[in-house]
Amino acid sequence: TPVLLGIPGETTGSLRNPANWDIPVLSQPSISQGYFFEASALQVAAAYAAIANGGRLMAPSIVREVRDGRDKTVRWRHTPTQVREAVTPEVAHQLMAYLRLATDTGGSGAKAQLDRATVVGKTGTAKVLVQGRYVTGVYRGSFAGLYPGEAPEVVVYVMIDRPSGMAFYGGLVAAPMVRTILLQSLASRTSPLNRPSIETPLAARREAPLVVATGDPTRQVGFPLPKAMPTPAGSAAVPMVQGLPVREAIVALHRAGYQVQLAGRATGLARHTLPVGGDTLARARIVTLYADSIP
Repeated sequence: TPVLLGIPGETTGSLRNPANWDIPVLSQPSISQGYFFEASALQVAAAYAAIANGGRLMAPSIVREVRDGRDKTVRWRHTPTQVREAVTPEVAHQLMAYLRLATDTGGSGAKAQLDRATVVGKTGTAKVLVQGRYVTGVYRGSFAGLYPGEAPEVVVYVMIDRPSGMAFYGGLVAAPMVRTILLQSLASRTSPLNRPSIETPLAARREAPLVVATGDPTRQVGFPLPKAMPTPAGSAAVPMVQGLPVREAIVALHRAGYQVQLAGRATGLARHTLPVGGDTLARARIVTLYADSIP
């Protein structure tokens, strides 16, 4: 069921039944890249909001409240309404971790990153559908950003239709616009964003707690999940160093028994590691530490 506002001219998007795919062996990988279906900007923003909201898809609205023109009395106020659980809280939590990688140093959305607050999100670069065919050389670049990354308050989605020049990738044309929009919103005198949150040192911030509903039986989807493997001898979990000063992060990784390869500024903050924090890795191996992508 598509997420719609119900206003005139709104598109419903398209998602073809697998039975109607042109060439199934080619359509399936194309769909995984974002082709063979269409969605409006509202639907994309709602999807990212569901990820930020622990998997809960909310009904969109463009009117917050209605007031009386004479005495300003509030006659009606929008009440948040859950449409359904799009994904489980566990899946949403994992997706947020993936989105952080896209805006870290070396990620395609690094140009959306702020200096004192974390932005997570994903870029998109797609060929444009013209008369039923995807045309090479005609693109749409997009970026969906969630701010702040630790406990999102807002989704900002920007799509540039047919950007000119060679810079048509979403990370080059849309991600910087999301950064500018957030900066201007934070600077606004009547900003709806939580500005005091950016004054807290990044290392002191904590992600919104993962709330997992209990009582429902586990459902197997499509294929059996692999059994958890024991940690090999001589291996350990890579330390979580996101938000620490780079020098402290390097010390923590060295103490855990790893060599460190730095990508970024030695005077900044650690953004993430590769392998990511928590992953199992044999000691004495190299861990790449990514630091401040925005000078």
